[in-house]
Order: sequence, then structure tokens, then C-alpha cells
Amino acid sequence: MEDSNLAIPDEITTLSNLNKQKSFALKTTLTTLVVCCLLFLSLQIQFDVVMPLLLISALAFFCSVNSYINTDLDIRNRWNALATASHSRAIPVSLDFMNQENKLIINSEMEKKVKTNLVRLLTQLKPEETLFLSEKQQDTLNNMMMSQDSHLVEAILNAHAHTANRNSKPYLQGLSKGKWSAANHASIRKEAQTLLADFDVFVQQNEERQFLLRSGNETSELLRSSEEQPTEPQILLRASSETQEHNQSIL
Repeated sequence: MEDSNLAIPDEITTLSNLNKQKSFALKTTLTTLVVCCLLFLSLQIQFDVVMPLLLISALAFFCSVNSYINTDLDIRNRWNALATASHSRAIPVSLDFMNQENKLIINSEMEKKVKTNLVRLLTQLKPEETLFLSEKQQDTLNNMMMSQDSHLVEAILNAHAHTANRNSKPYLQGLSKGKWSAANHASIRKEAQTLLADFDVFVQQNEERQFLLRSGNETSELLRSSEEQPTEPQILLRASSETQEHNQSIL
């Protein structure tokens, strides 16, 4: 899965469905395996009746094993794509995966890789880049400021100009007072204090950037739709051409 596919809004739903499919395939595999064993033990009793059932069960068993392997591979590919994504648009999707509501579909090993990549992406954000986060993604990022992972917290503070929102102030205040990871890292406490001094400016600038981005996207959509729809002169010209062709066919 390439970076360009990471920003689709239903990525979480897709992975959740894949996990359900994987679980179902595993249950089917175990069930068909038990059935195959029972039928195999019954071969000596009614060979003609049991043998076809055994073959069908064996086929179902191999199909379920194949489904389980393919689903597991798909899940791993999606995780690896997210853990190695190099574009900033992977940040919102990474935050979706790190959301507490989605913990059931997160593999602990891949969670660590995604978090490591998230730190890298937040650290590499450029001043001219605009990062558009939903309210839930912003809440997830704010909650991460309470983490004991100093590298993660430092990356979030580094990207504060892009992620500042009105709900993040209590978390910055906590860090500035030496809570959480700031208790053992004076640099984090100092950075939080610095950001608090210009907090309102950061929030206003971020809101303005997101407003401009949203307005630009809406304008692009309007232009695209207007280009796709024929104008009135084009309709009249097309109708005139069709009339001429019809008259010529009659003559």
C-alpha cells in the first residue's frame, strides 16, 4: 500500500474488517480440522458416505487456511505501509490508529513502529506545511503529551505550530509544571513554557492556515464540478450540431 492510499477515511474500518475476517478464518480452520479428524476416524464404518464428506471438509480446511494467511499478510502490509510512510499526510491516519478506541485492532509490535515513524514525521514537519487534523485526531495528539515517551512528547512540541488547538493548553500547562515526561526532562518543561507564552498566536495562525486550506479545497471542488458540467452555450451548440446532422441524414 503506497503513501497515496494512506489518507482514505475508512482505513480504520478496513483494518477492523480484516481483523474480523482473520478471526473468522481461524475459527473456520479449527472447525473444519476437527470435522476432518472425526470423518477420518469414521472411514472404516461407512467409507462410501464418509469419503466425499471428508474430501469436502479437507477442501474447506485448505480454503480457510489460505484465507487466514492472505488476510494476515494484508494486515501486515497495511501496518508496514503506515510504519514506513514518508509523507506528512500519514500523520492523521497514524493518529487514528493510535486512538484508544482502536486499540483492539493494534498489534503491539506494529504500534511501536507506527509510533516511531509518527515521531519522525512530526519532527520533519516544515513550517510551510499545513496539517489538517480532525477534532478526534487532535484529542489523540493532546493525550499523547501525557506519555512518558520523551521522544514522542518532544516531537509533538516540535510540531506545535501545526497542531496547536484550544484544547491543548491544559496539557502544555501540565508539562510546563513538570508533569509526566517533563518531570525528568527539563528541556520538555522549558519548551512547553515557551510555547505557552505564544499559545494564542500559534492557535490563531493554525486556524487561519486550516481555514485557507479548507477554502482552497472547496474552491477546487467547485472548479472541477463546473468543468465537468457543460455550459449553456455548449449545450446549444451540441443541439445545433445534432439538428444539422439529422437534416443531412434526411436529405
